[in-house]
Amino acid sequence: MSTANANQSTGRSLSSSIIAGLKPYMYRPLETETKEIRLVQVVPSSKSWSEAGSTTGKIVFRMFRERLESPLQTKPVKYVGLSYAWGAKNAPLRRVYVEEVGFASKDERNWTFIDIRENLFQFLWHFRDSISNSSDTYIWIDQLCINQKDTSERNHQVQLMKCIYQGAHEVTTWLGSSPDLKEAAKRFCSYYYDFATTEYTKQMADDAVAVLLNDAYFSRLWIVQEVLLVRKVRVLCGIHWIEFFDLQQRGSGMREAVSTCALYLIWDSLYNRSGAGRQLATCIERYTSNQCEDPRDRLYGLLGLVQDTNCIEVDYARPVSVVFYDGVKALYTEYYRDNGYFEGKTAGYVATALKLAKNMEMPDNLLRKLRELEPTGDWIHRMAPLLSQWRWRP
Repeated sequence: MSTANANQSTGRSLSSSIIAGLKPYMYRPLETETKEIRLVQVVPSSKSWSEAGSTTGKIVFRMFRERLESPLQTKPVKYVGLSYAWGAKNAPLRRVYVEEVGFASKDERNWTFIDIRENLFQFLWHFRDSISNSSDTYIWIDQLCINQKDTSERNHQVQLMKCIYQGAHEVTTWLGSSPDLKEAAKRFCSYYYDFATTEYTKQMADDAVAVLLNDAYFSRLWIVQEVLLVRKVRVLCGIHWIEFFDLQQRGSGMREAVSTCALYLIWDSLYNRSGAGRQLATCIERYTSNQCEDPRDRLYGLLGLVQDTNCIEVDYARPVSVVFYDGVKALYTEYYRDNGYFEGKTAGYVATALKLAKNMEMPDNLLRKLRELEPTGDWIHRMAPLLSQWRWRP
């Protein structure tokens, strides 16, 4: 990692005159051979560039590059993976600033900016002065560390998601900073960690857990692998830190009070974290109804959870219909690998494929035709001509 001068003082402040002439951050291509990624380091607040306690303050961070596979066998840097909901797609963006150091001289600073969504801005605001943010804290944040405008880079980095999260020292789950969530987190910390446990404190802790686990974060699709692939998960809600293990323990028995998608995640995180024997069909049945912005992610967002998905190539340039067909082929192979093939046998993969089709937002008329096909072993071959007529790109 190129961390030269990373911990030096900032030198010139980010003044209004500098801000007026700033240009957008220019992403330089990543090395694909060494599975290179970017990491960010959030600069703590200072009077030179922020207004303490005001949401109009400026967020500053530094960007670095790290190789997941180094030919020099150097010890990899410890980093945190961020798991969060992106938030509303069309909402106003917030501007954050990139400070690049060590160009012509060690004191030179190059300032640029990136526009991000509100929920990530709020995380950076709360995290930057958190006890967990020190001079050697590096974070992988998809919205910042991936050039979202470069389809080729998105393909490459999404294919690496499993490696990225498995390589993280821990994951920070950001629930947000709404008043209800912050109050629930505060009550959970007050009552759950109260050693003088009473029926009252138990009920207060349960009420707080219900609020936290029913948050929209747990309905997101991408967060599933972000939670299941890592060694340790900690939850940040406003300024309150909670061990995810404590939420698991308390929430696992609250079936009537907690959302189904959160319960699935808790169950897998408690009993199937290693992923041994985890099937693509099971992941689709449990999680493909979770929320995401791109229909392709109904499949791509689950690939890191299963072992045998080499036949599926991540490519956001492909039509949704082609990505769906890739998923059906993987389901077909998985089903007959595990069950054997007999001519005319009713195919167990069809119901799962139809659920994937619905969640990938296929047109109603096509869904109706797919459902009308007899669910026998050769369903995949009989559905292909129907699918070839549909080439919608979102």
